[in-house]
Amino acid sequence: MKLFFNLLLIFCCLLSNNIQAQNADLNFSITVVNEQRQPIENATVELRMADQKNLVKGAITDQKGIADFKVLTEGNMLPLLLP
Repeated sequence: MKLFFNLLLIFCCLLSNNIQAQNADLNFSITVVNEQRQPIENATVELRMADQKNLVKGAITDQKGIADFKVLTEGNMLPLLLP
């Protein structure tokens, strides 16, 4: 449980700013790492609207800890790491 909260803290620190989709097509990647900055494979990452009610996209990290997103929705969004 402590590991999860540490990972979540690191993740939030790395992505402390909201993602603002300016275009109709926005491509970006998120890298999930542990305390030793090693990539975490198979982590679930959700991209939600800033109010956290509407799910925009979900992704699973690859072997390098990378989750890729292609967003077709405009608005303020937050990336969330799920336990």
